[in-house]
Amino acid sequence: MKEVLEVFEKYVKFIQADKEVFYTDIGYGEKFVTISLSVFDQESLIFYSSLQALKEIIKRFLNIKTPKGFRTRVFIYRREKFENFINAYQSINLQNIIYNINLDYAGTGSNTIGIYKMEEDDIKKVIKSIEITDTSISLINIKEPLTPNLKSLVFLKDENNLLIEKLDKNYYDSYLINKSVVFLTNFLNKVI
Repeated sequence: MKEVLEVFEKYVKFIQADKEVFYTDIGYGEKFVTISLSVFDQESLIFYSSLQALKEIIKRFLNIKTPKGFRTRVFIYRREKFENFINAYQSINLQNIIYNINLDYAGTGSNTIGIYKMEEDDIKKVIKSIEITDTSISLINIKEPLTPNLKSLVFLKDENNLLIEKLDKNYYDSYLINKSVVFLTNFLNKVI
């Protein structure tokens, strides 16, 4: 886990919330958007690309000093410690969380986003962000219960890009994260 956190060392400081669960806050405000990334196969291209997407999002937020009016809390946790992550997550007043965003598969290159518990206005915001960024991101409504049980955007494993799971991180190309980074930056800065 140490080498994962070192990726962010010059940008933000992560605080340990629980065993193998870390978080950092960007911005100020009572309301939150949470972004989470679980650490799984650190040599895989999917994990490495998702990590690079998170790094780029954090860099952009710090450079342009946004989002404004709410805080972004970023969680990084070891996948096997999911229960610890949920305990840390639920220590926040859940009424103050606007959206939860799961980045686990944000680095697959051709992204499909699952939307969960979103109302019509929320879905319009997601669609507007897709239009602004001019990216071909597909939306799928998730009906199965998710934990945490909150309005969520979940980057889904791209079934059209199965080969990426077999490649190691030496094959990384910044193209893989472009759609997710541009979409999320616009969603959090311009649409909410």
